[in-house]
Amino acid sequence: MRVTNDVAIGFEIHAQLATATKIFCACANEPGGRPNSRVCPVCLGLPGALPVLNREAVELGMRVALALGSDITTRSSFSRKNYFYPDLPKGYQITQHWTTLASGGHVELDVEGTKKRIRIRGIHIEEDAGKTVHTLHIDGVCGSGKSCDSGGTSVSSGAHGSSAAGLVDMNRCGVPLVEIVSDPDISSPEEADAYLRKVHQILIYLGVTAGELHQGNVRFDTNVSIRNAGDGSLGTPCEIKNLNSFKAVGKALSFEIERQRRILDAGGAVEHETLLWDERAERALPMRSKEKACDYRYFPEPDLGDLVIGDDWIDRVRRYMPELPDEHALRLRKWYGLREYTARVLTAEPAMATYFEDTLANLLHALGEVPDRIVDPAARLLAVPFKTREKMSVVFSEMEDINPGRLPELAEVTANWVTVMVGAWVNESGVDLETLALSRLPAARLALVIAARVRGTVNEPAAKRLLVAAIDSSESVEELLERLDLTQVTDSAAIETLVADVLFLHPAEVERLRAGEGKLLRFLVGQVMKRSGGKADPVIVNDVLVRLLGIE
Repeated sequence: MRVTNDVAIGFEIHAQLATATKIFCACANEPGGRPNSRVCPVCLGLPGALPVLNREAVELGMRVALALGSDITTRSSFSRKNYFYPDLPKGYQITQHWTTLASGGHVELDVEGTKKRIRIRGIHIEEDAGKTVHTLHIDGVCGSGKSCDSGGTSVSSGAHGSSAAGLVDMNRCGVPLVEIVSDPDISSPEEADAYLRKVHQILIYLGVTAGELHQGNVRFDTNVSIRNAGDGSLGTPCEIKNLNSFKAVGKALSFEIERQRRILDAGGAVEHETLLWDERAERALPMRSKEKACDYRYFPEPDLGDLVIGDDWIDRVRRYMPELPDEHALRLRKWYGLREYTARVLTAEPAMATYFEDTLANLLHALGEVPDRIVDPAARLLAVPFKTREKMSVVFSEMEDINPGRLPELAEVTANWVTVMVGAWVNESGVDLETLALSRLPAARLALVIAARVRGTVNEPAAKRLLVAAIDSSESVEELLERLDLTQVTDSAAIETLVADVLFLHPAEVERLRAGEGKLLRFLVGQVMKRSGGKADPVIVNDVLVRLLGIE
């Protein structure tokens, strides 16, 4: 869908904070677990139970605010948001309404070369609700075939002896959330996708959330309206709730924009309502008329005092802020001479960028391009996912000791191995990169594989075989080279013998090549490589063929 000025889209991004315990009690904040096993009187809202604010949740929220350029409120308060739902045992949610954790800020986007700034209206922290699972029971057994307290899944409604049921799991009650509310500055599904991915990337870099959309760690609500013709003022907005994937957001926005346009084109009026996205039907269905603030009957939370944040607390959090994606990409370009595209690909995930830097540090060491006193501490620091600015100030502080002439070349080679070679294996195997790096292919081991290719010990096909073997085997890279007989043949005399054999066996192709069919040179190179078992240096093979045949 093309960008248009008549669409106004805003978002509320809800991210579960990766604290050790819940926001107002000591229950573990961990995914999964037996339903209703991680609960206590506080998160169940039992009479007499009093909430105590989790300091870690506040600091993670402050990280988000600082990363987005927001102003942290020195004195904010908590409120009760009253509404009924089966998985909200208190009958209200503790949130921030009148004064929130932070306000202002922005996110810079680059959508197909066009720069745009999306303003942040506010950031607040609150507690999550429980989870309701709607399922069918068949003769007392959940639709999944598991016992009912294990959580069932939907089955066909025509099953014999079936009855509908709603199962409530309170484990999620009280899990801390940070909510990021944007202004309606977004004009298309494409811009929305860029905005959500950018914020999600920032949250992952900050280390404030696991970020798993399919597990509900991050959820999106969006408000969509069509601006009034002429004055450009906002039209009546509709909210679509609980979108849990970028793909779902794109489909939901496209559907809702077209739905509102059809209504307005027909002379109708858009109703102010809340919608739910039906993934199967790919349509937004009415949930209820849109609530106003007064519908929730907000009032101050009497069991919690104001949250007071001094400048010293803000400065301490700022001092230990991790490197952010844009900063990281810029540093990769400055330090290593990477192309902008390469730096952006690497920094799409902090695990990939960290793996790249750790591998490059070890590669430089293996090739003798950097002294031990630099690479060892650098590798250790770069292996830590949470890199603060304070730590980064000492990493590679003596960059002048690295051969600057080879650094850009080796950096691009390493980036290609990490993103393409290793990336392909990760995609095919289903093993995530962090697990691979911590177990089967540490950065130091990958660096030795790359070094074998850079030195010319192995050619490209053999290097790929060596990579797979290094992942699957516990043998050293040197042992793998010997056992698999992968060492490249670079002796010109030996290669010349192989070339002579191939020319003798393919006289017709030789004559056609000399007559001008240049593509047959590649065929002959392939035949020589085949006779060498894939071990001959293809560059030398090509040069020998050209010399013996007397062709340009």
